[in-house]
Amino acid sequence: MTQTVDPRAPWTPDHTELLRPAAPQADLRQPPAAPGYRPAPPAGDPLYVPTTWSQPGYRPEPVDLPISRGPRLDQARFWVGSILTAAVAGMAGVIGMVVAQGVLRVPVVLPDTDAALHIGTYGMIAALISMLAALVYDGMVAFAPRPTMYYGWLTGLLTALAVLLPFTTTASLVSQLVLAGTNLVVGVVIMTLVPVAASNARPR
Repeated sequence: MTQTVDPRAPWTPDHTELLRPAAPQADLRQPPAAPGYRPAPPAGDPLYVPTTWSQPGYRPEPVDLPISRGPRLDQARFWVGSILTAAVAGMAGVIGMVVAQGVLRVPVVLPDTDAALHIGTYGMIAALISMLAALVYDGMVAFAPRPTMYYGWLTGLLTALAVLLPFTTTASLVSQLVLAGTNLVVGVVIMTLVPVAASNARPR
């Protein structure tokens, strides 16, 4: 039997639909939980422990982490560069002495003596000091933090000392100035070229 509804009659809501229990709706955002599933706590929880770690008998796989050993140098390349630096420092000292004693005719004497400083002796001393500086820098790379900075400060202060020492002698002022200038040139060569040799000796 078909019920006829009068369209002119006032509409009344059918409250029977509200009394029916709502059908559960599936959450399409996540798959159904497996047996033993435990939801993860909120992000940032310091007590969060992954479910896999909490399972009995779980043992994490070992991971090989790189060991930081600091900057390394190719010793062969570094010492070749250091020998070249010593050669440059020695030649700079020899040229300074030649200009002073041969061109300007200024006698450069040893401290507190009247003996003239031999050109070859000064060049050998400059080369030896350069090799000692390279040895110090090699040790700083292995043990010191920021070796280039500490090496720069150390050699800079020693160069300043080498520039000031001639003025503590009894030699003439011109001789003091020439020796101080030559020491300054040699010190700058050693201070700048040893780190260059080290930078070119780093493995790429």
